[in-house]
Amino acid sequence: SRRLFARGAPRPFEETWLNEALSHAMEELLFYRATGLSPGLDLGIDDLDESETTALNDFQRLNFFRFLEFLKNPGTNSPFDSEVEIATRGGGWNFLRYSADRRGGNDALFFRQLIDSPNTGLENLSGVLGGVSTMFDWLSDWSVGLYGDNRVPGLPMRFWDRSWNNFSLFDSSGLSPPYITTSHLAPNPVLFRELTAGGSGYFRFGIAQGQMGRISLRSGGGAPPSSLRATVLRTK
Repeated sequence: SRRLFARGAPRPFEETWLNEALSHAMEELLFYRATGLSPGLDLGIDDLDESETTALNDFQRLNFFRFLEFLKNPGTNSPFDSEVEIATRGGGWNFLRYSADRRGGNDALFFRQLIDSPNTGLENLSGVLGGVSTMFDWLSDWSVGLYGDNRVPGLPMRFWDRSWNNFSLFDSSGLSPPYITTSHLAPNPVLFRELTAGGSGYFRFGIAQGQMGRISLRSGGGAPPSSLRATVLRTK
């Protein structure tokens, strides 16, 4: 409504994925308003008292269930998929929260800039984050953090979800791990994955002491596109 009536934006209707992600971000902000807590506290279930847990259930819990649907199939889901399913909404909300925290500064200003922008979709989000290259760098780092945050010691800050200990909150809901779908390379020398734009594939492997390993990435038998980002994360 603000874009349409107050701003007079030439493209007043936001793309559905970002519209939904912003809507769920507003639910999260209601949680912070109700509890007096703030983003950036890496909240897990043990950090919340009874009234704060009630507010979590009232305003924020469904965001985590949507986010878990994203994590179940991270290769075929995307935070900015045009087919906006439950998983898209969960991933979109979490990437906005990650982006707001990493950007720093005034949380309200970040969301206001997205709402007031004359642009829509990826053009809108990348403009607020500082460019397309920055947005995709952050998307890659966010994807690493989905697996490693609060689980891999010494993880660099750029991979952190600074506001939420997601797996702690999944545990408290009586859900059974693993919460993020991964594939084990051994004993398979070759694995094929189809990735949607914005999706991620997670592959686990180990190399014996004194040995070496080699990873080769191919797309359709040739070199992968330049937009594909690969990260090796040592967990032990």
